[in-house]
Amino acid sequence: MSQVETVDLITQFRMMVYEHFPYLAPYVYSLTPVERPGLGTMAVDKYGRMYYDPAWCETLTLEQGGYVVVHEALHLILRHCHRAPGIYGDHPTPQEARDLNIAMDVVVWEFMEAIAKMAPEGGVTFDNVKAKWPAVERNMTIEQLYHIISEGRKQPPKPDFPVHGDDFGQKSDEPADSTEEGNQKPNGDGEQEPPDGDQKDDGKGRSKVSEDQPQDSDSGSGDEVADDGFEPIGGGSAADGKPRDYEEEPDGNWDGFKEDRLLEAVEQKMEELEEDSEWRHHVNGTLAAGLKRLIKNKLRPQPNPWDQLRATVARCAANHKGAPDYTYQRKNRRQYAHPDMPLLKGVKKYMPKAVVVVDTSGSMTAGCLRKAIQVIRDGLKAIGEVPVITADARIGQDMKVRTIPDDFEFVGGGGTDMRIPLAHSEKEYAPDVTILVTDTYTPWPDQPLKGQLIVAATQDGSVPSWATKVLIPNDPNKESLDDA
Repeated sequence: MSQVETVDLITQFRMMVYEHFPYLAPYVYSLTPVERPGLGTMAVDKYGRMYYDPAWCETLTLEQGGYVVVHEALHLILRHCHRAPGIYGDHPTPQEARDLNIAMDVVVWEFMEAIAKMAPEGGVTFDNVKAKWPAVERNMTIEQLYHIISEGRKQPPKPDFPVHGDDFGQKSDEPADSTEEGNQKPNGDGEQEPPDGDQKDDGKGRSKVSEDQPQDSDSGSGDEVADDGFEPIGGGSAADGKPRDYEEEPDGNWDGFKEDRLLEAVEQKMEELEEDSEWRHHVNGTLAAGLKRLIKNKLRPQPNPWDQLRATVARCAANHKGAPDYTYQRKNRRQYAHPDMPLLKGVKKYMPKAVVVVDTSGSMTAGCLRKAIQVIRDGLKAIGEVPVITADARIGQDMKVRTIPDDFEFVGGGGTDMRIPLAHSEKEYAPDVTILVTDTYTPWPDQPLKGQLIVAATQDGSVPSWATKVLIPNDPNKESLDDA
């Protein structure tokens, strides 16, 4: 096939994108095709260039080619190249890179589930990943999936000498000191002496298997990569940020303005299609709904909720900090210059008082309570020691804390009525600021509190108009680019 014909094939792949995902067409059509004979796949780098092997492309149907194009583009749109270093660092092992690629492919597959039948055979799907790692659930973040996959590969330690038997890992009946070929024998120092060609010293007192010696594919150590049966799609730096030998020089304009312009075009196209009844069914799918949120957050990022909470607490505290309290218990400084004057009230300034109230009712999930720990730990750093009250429909705990461990045990699990701990807080502490961590599924006081109420909401529910709400998401989800 000539180069012109190959380019035509890539064009047809991209036309399939318009047929199924018209709103992605501006983005996909702007990816720059770069021919790489012998690559054996199609891949996108993190600067919007799409590399392809002409011979490999010929093996695909038009639908499969369209699926691969969207798959690779989604790695870039979801900013997986920016997420990867924060998950496994700058120098991952090949197995770590493989595990993260599987996790990312699960996320991409869920976005594209509506056209899963178009995918090439043997790729990652939710079902085949869950069959291998049963703890995998739908709508998990990349971090959650990667943890499950990497932890699932860990197996009980295997003996560091070759063994024989009917099955791998089953010891033979031969004694440990056998001198048969393939077994080890103790040397004069009582240490194991490896047979020639099997193991070598790595110079650090550890033995390593030679390049010619087969290794356990599931160990995940060194340069080994487990043979898990998946046929990966692509593999460019769009997925993990690691440049490949076949990729061209970096393009600083991509992050600078090109990508944002393309995302704006996608967003505009989606808005146009939403008004077109003929195309509306394309826009209301899982992919479109998720991408709309992702693109919005990328182009118009929302404030970090923890920063927002800290700013809100600091602002409320500052309103009270240094507020004057006139009292006869403190002598007015002018009294010293005029001791014969009538007694004047002195000014007493006080630091703000804050209380944290945590909803521990049955509707507060483990994720919600982890957020509560973060509220106590991060949201109130400027205030120092604070009383913490936990309650469901009754008071569970009332204590003063300076630090709080990750495994802090909250007492509760019953019904919900935050009026009770709020009233208790006002009676016992008369706080200037009360921070209530709740999923908002509670009755509210009829009247405003004497101090200011900040609701750190783990769910986006309603709160009284006189309270300040800061939304703290319950669990990581795919409503922001950083969580996709």
